[in-house]
Amino acid sequence: MIFFHSSILYLFSISEYYNKDTAFFILKNVQYLILLNRPKYVQNVYYSGKNKCHTIKIQTAINADSKKIIDFVLDKGSEHDFNIYKNTAEHFDCKSRIYVDKGYYGINKYHNKVLIPKKNKKKIPLNKNELKQNQKINKIRIRIEHVFGVLKRYKILSTRYRNHLQKLNTRFFILASIYNYQLKNDF
Repeated sequence: MIFFHSSILYLFSISEYYNKDTAFFILKNVQYLILLNRPKYVQNVYYSGKNKCHTIKIQTAINADSKKIIDFVLDKGSEHDFNIYKNTAEHFDCKSRIYVDKGYYGINKYHNKVLIPKKNKKKIPLNKNELKQNQKINKIRIRIEHVFGVLKRYKILSTRYRNHLQKLNTRFFILASIYNYQLKNDF
């Protein structure tokens, strides 16, 4: 697992979001295809049985108001979304509100202010109030999909990554910094 503390570097300045009681974040994991020309024992770590290929997950936190990328963590593709959060839970302030998708089911034990869509139970559909609540949550959560839509314009994220894994962290940081700079200066 590769941890990255974005508060160290200039363009992220995470402290401005944590000082506010009303700050809220959106968490999202994205699987990213990579190609490894390595021995089998290294490839097994990154192999995702779901996608039948080698992947890396990027857990990204954005500020829901400004759409700035605040923090991200790279992990192997076979790791579950919730396990990645458990390993990085200390990065998030208890006062902040977090919007997550259904992959983070059970996050309520680790964080107080979490909004997660409700799941259908077997043979029991959701009622109208629960559907409306899910719709409200999804309207806010869609903002991170827009962020990844902008980031996928870069060829390095839209195709297979064919370089060293150690450099992926730095390259994603550079892309996130460019994205934040464009937001700041209205490009």
